[in-house]
This record gives sequence, structure tokens and C-alpha cells, in this order.
Amino acid sequence: MNVDLSKHETAFLLQARETQRLTLRVFNHMVSGVQQYQAALLEHLKQQMCSLVERHPEDLDELRSRASGGFSPVC
Repeated sequence: MNVDLSKHETAFLLQARETQRLTLRVFNHMVSGVQQYQAALLEHLKQQMCSLVERHPEDLDELRSRASGGFSPVC
């Protein structure tokens, strides 16, 4: 599953701006906040993946397969 975060971000922000009648200043502040959140989330996910690879180097092929083909449920 390939998720386009930019598309979802844009839709969310535009809907919020229209439904809440946000000023341009508030809207720009929200855009900045969402971008910062996405950057922090991406960094967190990278750290989690690196940690997982370090803990399970013997499973690297399986991890690559899951990462490229989507994640199957673990539970």
C-alpha cells in the first residue's frame, strides 16, 4: 500500500480551512505544524526501522520483503 501523505495533508488542511473559516495566517500556521509533524513521524519511523534491523539482522530479507510489498498483520 503506497500512501500519498501530501495528498491527505492537502485535503485535510483545505477542508479544515473551509469548514472552520480559518484566516490565512492560521492556515499557514497549521500547514507548518502538519509538515513538522510529518517530518518528526518520518524520523521516528526511520529510527524504528534501523533499530529493528539492528536487532534482527538475520531477518533482513524478510524485512525487505515486508517493506517493499506492504506489511502483513503481525497480530
